[in-house]
Amino acid sequence: MDIANLLEQRRKSIVNLQSLLDLSTKLNELNDEQKILNASILSMMGKLKFSRAAAYIRNEECLQLAVDKGIKLLPEKVYFSDFKFSTLSNFFKKFQLSYIFPVYYKSELLAVFLLSSPLGKTELTDEELHYGELISQITANALQTTKYVHSLSKSKLKAERHSQMLSTVFEISRDFSHLLSREKIVKMLSYHLMGQLMVNRFALLQRISENNYEVLINRFNNSENISRIEIIGENQFVNVLEKAEFPHNIAELFPKAELLVPMIVQGETKGLLIVGPTYNSAPYDETKKLFITAIANTTITALENERLFQEELAKKAIESELAYALEIQKNLLPKVAPNIPNYSIYGRSIPSRQVGGDYFDYIMIDEYQLLVSIADVSGKGLPAALLMANFQSALRILASLELELNELVEKLNSLVYSNTSPDKFITFFVGKLDLSSNKFTYINAGHNPPMLYRNTTKEIELLRKGGLLLGCLDKVFNYEVGEIEFSEEDILVMFTDGVSEAQNKHGEEFTEAKLESIVKAYHKYNAELLVEKIISEVEEHSFKSSYYDDITIVGLKREK
Repeated sequence: MDIANLLEQRRKSIVNLQSLLDLSTKLNELNDEQKILNASILSMMGKLKFSRAAAYIRNEECLQLAVDKGIKLLPEKVYFSDFKFSTLSNFFKKFQLSYIFPVYYKSELLAVFLLSSPLGKTELTDEELHYGELISQITANALQTTKYVHSLSKSKLKAERHSQMLSTVFEISRDFSHLLSREKIVKMLSYHLMGQLMVNRFALLQRISENNYEVLINRFNNSENISRIEIIGENQFVNVLEKAEFPHNIAELFPKAELLVPMIVQGETKGLLIVGPTYNSAPYDETKKLFITAIANTTITALENERLFQEELAKKAIESELAYALEIQKNLLPKVAPNIPNYSIYGRSIPSRQVGGDYFDYIMIDEYQLLVSIADVSGKGLPAALLMANFQSALRILASLELELNELVEKLNSLVYSNTSPDKFITFFVGKLDLSSNKFTYINAGHNPPMLYRNTTKEIELLRKGGLLLGCLDKVFNYEVGEIEFSEEDILVMFTDGVSEAQNKHGEEFTEAKLESIVKAYHKYNAELLVEKIISEVEEHSFKSSYYDDITIVGLKREK
């Protein structure tokens, strides 16, 4: 992958991250549940490429249809005895929906996003699923913030101070939504506690494991430097606690504290805000407690967003390294086909992920002998790629020893068996072409039988002779060696199962029968043109979506 593509990948990653931040900002500025759901589902449809979608919102014991973007025949209200994901999935399955993203907050279902099949592909990638889940999380926080806002709006009718609190919550939410630095988030929290409540003594604890908290900041001027706190017998905090209700060690460590406020994200307590007295020693009434709760939840949401952002950056760094790994892997495959008199040969491999487990090679053993091979390592991704790299190295070394084919395959089998786990194996096809006689001897070790098109009969023969795939048993003997003779315009097509099993958006496979028909129809092409034609047909069948498996094809043709 060249530098321009790498830069484009990184640019897209930053764009995706920025779009999530922009959406979070936009949702936090909306004070309407339907508008929040509408903005969220439009973002999800645009980024994940869905043409039809809908959203329901929780209303007492039913789901109320709030947004409908082209999904017909949906009921206006749906009543459930419980709102578990399995229950929702079973009900909406009959509407032929591909994806359901529930929006939970504090283990409570707030809304549901329903999506039809994505355009141009059969399913979402892991990264796209993660993007959808992030939108659901951001939506949940926005809906919950809206609930807080509505609660404050009702209180506004009773006192002017409630109106001020409501406006402040909006400002705080907007202020925090732009922050991706822990230091700035803590500083913003300090600013609002001091500015709105006249409190400058507080401690912020972030949960790192069950009962264990890391002290991010402590402004109680304790004599000892506290970095971590274990709260023995903690029953997850869900409500604001006053001094008399503090856990014993919290009361000892923070004797001047007045309130302990749980900081909750998606129904889970992720931190604690311990608040000291105000300058004027005014008591904390319910309005102030609600306000501090809003600040606490907004703060921990910002901290969680900062953590997610850092994780995304780390993930993108790994993806960048995988891109380099793909470049290295490409360099392991033949760059240029050997120039063989009266023959054309060409191979190409397309990984389903950043790196793949397919392999092909052609090696000139001497002036008159060509070794050609294709292999498919079980599994996908980096583990398969590493095994493939080792296999390639071993094959090249053994090929230089000019071993008989059955001895070559037996040694490769022993190497794979002794250096991999029992669940790893390799399907392998190897052949040796004698250019002086046009004879081709081969062994098929559990691989898809290559197709040999005979120009004289206009029919296809399958090269099946061989034995077990590599890595199943320690010692495998008596591999059967097959032999054919190339006549003029005969062509051999070797391929991995990623070709025949490539699926379209309906789950229909490409099939070996279709591959056979293409070989027959375009047998006049040389090896390179035929391989590229097959790949273009596979891409058209799959709508160029992400392949389920690696795709590798090698063609070998005797010309006139």
